[in-house]
Amino acid sequence: MDKDTKRRMEDRFRGYPNYLKEIQYRKWDLEHKQADFNAGIKSIGRTSNPQESLVIKWESDPYIANRRLWIKSIDEVLAELDDKQREIVKEYYFEDCYTYTELAKKYSDSKEKEERISHMTVYRICTRACNLLAEKIGEII
Repeated sequence: MDKDTKRRMEDRFRGYPNYLKEIQYRKWDLEHKQADFNAGIKSIGRTSNPQESLVIKWESDPYIANRRLWIKSIDEVLAELDDKQREIVKEYYFEDCYTYTELAKKYSDSKEKEERISHMTVYRICTRACNLLAEKIGEII
């Protein structure tokens, strides 16, 4: 995986806690979007149910579809990791307050000598999670 793809996957992970909120904002935007008064021509035929039209807008919106795909893919990636790896990925990407070295130190301080992990192990765990996410999203094959 190249650097740009890894950076995009890291951005996807970091945005995960906000995706549901972004979907709600987008739905609100679509619901309250001003009608195009320049259209000039009304359609002929029956007028559809406004709620039905709104749901169709939501379901066909690429912005919402992408966020839903990212949420589903990140959930699948987290499910594939073991407990310790999942916690490391969550703390590194979702809390965004640790470096690889700080996480390694945090997980090594309370462990036995044989269970200690290095910053390179944390890096490999995060890179593996990014690779899995890129595969699930379809960025890499």
